[in-house]
Amino acid sequence: MPIQCGGGVRTRGSLDALVDVGVERVVLGTTIITEPEFVSQACADYGDRIVAGVDARDGKVAIEGWKKGTESGIFEIIQALTVLGHKRLVYTDIALDGMRTGINYGAYRVIAEKFDMSVIASGGVASLQDIVDLAAIGGNLEGVIVGSALYEELFTLPEAIEAGEGRVGHLDAQ
Repeated sequence: MPIQCGGGVRTRGSLDALVDVGVERVVLGTTIITEPEFVSQACADYGDRIVAGVDARDGKVAIEGWKKGTESGIFEIIQALTVLGHKRLVYTDIALDGMRTGINYGAYRVIAEKFDMSVIASGGVASLQDIVDLAAIGGNLEGVIVGSALYEELFTLPEAIEAGEGRVGHLDAQ
């Protein structure tokens, strides 16, 4: 089973250790802002196995486990990442993450249509309808992270997969 891992990967040693144990994709986030040379070298060495992780609140990128805000706008950073050759992005709207209030469709629509990279949506999934609606965006949107919703048993993993694959149509309120 392919594994994607991220969170706190800020050194070459941590990155190499994850790859050495078989992690398929490693998400780098804070270092995109704080150590772009490290990220550039990681991309050169590991190619598509490196995933850009952009976490944001109110359109501005947050780093260091969401503790520190920046003045960098999400679209500016994502554009810079595409220029550097990144092929995959996990975008998290941290204002919505774990809140079960629904996802920021507008941001995902713009990112999936405007930028030439695969996008994984994260933050705010509260129902199967959120997954159905995200799947309808199409474009470069390739997946969704549904952690809290699964932990809180709002739906099952098989139900989420069916919704993402379009085997579930519009759902009534749950």
